[in-house]
Amino acid sequence: MQVSALIIEDHPIYRDALSNFMQTTFKKEQILATASIEEVSNWTARIEQLKIILIDLNLPGLKGVDAVRCVRKYWPETPVIVISACQDRQVITAALRAGVRLVISKSVSGTTIAGLIDKILSNAPCPAEWITCDARPEASSHALISFTTRQSEIMRFLGQGLSNKEMCLRMGLAETTVKMHISLIFRTLKVKNRIQALVTARQLGIAA
Repeated sequence: MQVSALIIEDHPIYRDALSNFMQTTFKKEQILATASIEEVSNWTARIEQLKIILIDLNLPGLKGVDAVRCVRKYWPETPVIVISACQDRQVITAALRAGVRLVISKSVSGTTIAGLIDKILSNAPCPAEWITCDARPEASSHALISFTTRQSEIMRFLGQGLSNKEMCLRMGLAETTVKMHISLIFRTLKVKNRIQALVTARQLGIAA
């Protein structure tokens, strides 16, 4: 089975975003996306070649550095990039020591991620390091999962527990407009209420 990229990410929203993003890079080539190392083990005998592996650290079952070591054991010559919301410096350092080429924060933009992946695939000099922000602040508008300026402001107010009316007063908007933005946020995150939106945003590494 010819697979160019393997994505191991348990959150369905970010997994889909990464899959769609990588498909534009590899065009007609096969992208395999799974939610856990255990799922990956079902494919190891059938995958003949891999160009790159993208993996989260906070996975169900085998996770963290153990998950990294497992995929490195399966495909020792394939470059591994961690894309994770993990902020534990010890875990990040251990992952880099385990052979990860890069650790990239989920808050980093799609533009930056694309450039880093291209560097790895082209064998350009790229030190093993933890990338936590974009080189250019304006690149954030191209994030894999992103909000408009208004929606980001509303997410912050949701985190503060403000009501719709309180948001209207602070933002100078009509209540119907605020409700529309909230509905769009829920649709983007595939959730049904405020608490789910905040939990999901934090899981994805999106500030709220």
